[in-house]
Amino acid sequence: MIRRISITVWGNKSKEDWINWYNDIKELSVDMGYSISHLGIISETYDTGKVVTVKRKEKSILSLFLNGEIPSSLSCYSLPDGFKIAAFDYDFLAVRNCDFISIILKEFDYNEINEKRIIDVIDKYIIPQNGEVYSTDSTEVPLIYATQKCNEGLESYRFIKNLNETL
Repeated sequence: MIRRISITVWGNKSKEDWINWYNDIKELSVDMGYSISHLGIISETYDTGKVVTVKRKEKSILSLFLNGEIPSSLSCYSLPDGFKIAAFDYDFLAVRNCDFISIILKEFDYNEINEKRIIDVIDKYIIPQNGEVYSTDSTEVPLIYATQKCNEGLESYRFIKNLNETL
């Protein structure tokens, strides 16, 4: 069974630099052996409810940012060929919205060096209130936890550590 590690930092106000965040996430994913293949965006003018390929939509999404539009949420996925459901089949996922930034990777990609690098990237784009590292089964959706900011009733979510001392 594949487990995933989520590094999530919650904050009140995110810093508004979305283009550099996207570029940092692309670089981070490549450093871990993946590439961002799909995007999910919710914004004032763009919300299909579906993930789209980077190849088809990256330019139009980046132009939204250049024109000053601030998305409600941007998700960057590295999906394998032949994936069935983006919410479960990703190799690497980074999500940013106004409440939190969460980066989710496979358990075997998690180590202290990658954790520090991920936290350094996250810290550039959110004013942190608190943060956690937690583990989930690949059949679970860790973003439910990130959205709810609590772990009651989520027994299979394994708490790894509190990041408040390092933020």
